[in-house]
Amino acid sequence: LARTWLYRAVLDLLAAARAHRPLAIVIDDAHWVDRETLDLLALAVDELVPAGVLIAVALRPDESGEIGDVITALGARMPSRVRRIALSGLVGDDVARIVRDLAGPDQHADVVSAVTARTGGNPFFVLELVQLLMSERRLDPDGVYAALPSGVREVLRRRLDRLPEQTIALLSTLA
Repeated sequence: LARTWLYRAVLDLLAAARAHRPLAIVIDDAHWVDRETLDLLALAVDELVPAGVLIAVALRPDESGEIGDVITALGARMPSRVRRIALSGLVGDDVARIVRDLAGPDQHADVVSAVTARTGGNPFFVLELVQLLMSERRLDPDGVYAALPSGVREVLRRRLDRLPEQTIALLSTLA
């Protein structure tokens, strides 16, 4: 009963906010969402989307598992109002813009090429890597391949922690 009251209170609060101005709810990294949050999201989709609330959900399809299935099912409730957008990594010009915005307009094309190749265009990795290398005053192609920002290391550590021990042993041997 307490959960029902909580969900109702959250939905009423969001509906009241929407009554005064446009409202968007953004859930990033939805692959980490717990079951209770998904239940609340299902109610929100049913009640708030028809009332004009935009709900945007971002998740990694390769990590989504059951969560991705649930979110797909939520979208199936209102197929005419759902748009799936697959995102790819940033391309060279986009990476160049970020590098030059952070480090200055005189960054050499070799640095941009190295950052693009090393990060695969992942915006998080691009930002973390460029900021780290700038702070260490070694934003050059060699530095790009030698550094691994702690934020990126933590993301990798979390992904590795989910792998079976045999897989980790194999990866360690290969490394």
